[in-house]
Amino acid sequence: MPPFGRETLQRLGKPGSSPATVAKVRATIDRLLRLNLISRVANAPVAVDELLLAEYLRRDKDAAF
Repeated sequence: MPPFGRETLQRLGKPGSSPATVAKVRATIDRLLRLNLISRVANAPVAVDELLLAEYLRRDKDAAF
């Protein structure tokens, strides 16, 4: 899926809530960066630094949020 593509934004949205937008996704990424839960890496968009969050995302990557 392309980053911030329509399909990606649909998967990021919660059922019954307002749809995810590029602005909301970027704001969330910025918050996660400030909290040091993720970091930017040279050859990838971001890396998940928090082990529990990384495990959650790995386990539930196909689940609806």
